[in-house]
Amino acid sequence: MNTSNTDANIPDTTIVDQFKLKVKSYLSVDDEIKTYELKIKELKRNKKTLTTDIIGFMGTHNIEDLTTDNGNLKRNITHVKKPLNKLIIKTTLMEYLKNSQQTDNIIKLLDNREKEEHISLKRISKKNTV
Repeated sequence: MNTSNTDANIPDTTIVDQFKLKVKSYLSVDDEIKTYELKIKELKRNKKTLTTDIIGFMGTHNIEDLTTDNGNLKRNITHVKKPLNKLIIKTTLMEYLKNSQQTDNIIKLLDNREKEEHISLKRISKKNTV
């Protein structure tokens, strides 16, 4: 295990052994999560295909509600607004203010908002060489 500590900062062997066990456990859990995520991805892909087929059939045959043994399926139509982005904000401000300088200043204020720092652990897998 590679570390970037100096010899003066090396903890005793029991602490190092406990740390190594935690790392092994972390890697094992990470592998298990990846396995489940692949299975979930496959199930979601299958569900999306089935959903498209069912919605198409219900739309073609004017079926709004479908009763099954496990509950009801309802063909539902919703309308949502597109998410905000810098271009939409700038265009809207230009229409309202009719002043490109003011609009640019407001956009700069949005760009200069406070940032947060998040620390995480990222696993980088070894590549298999042939």
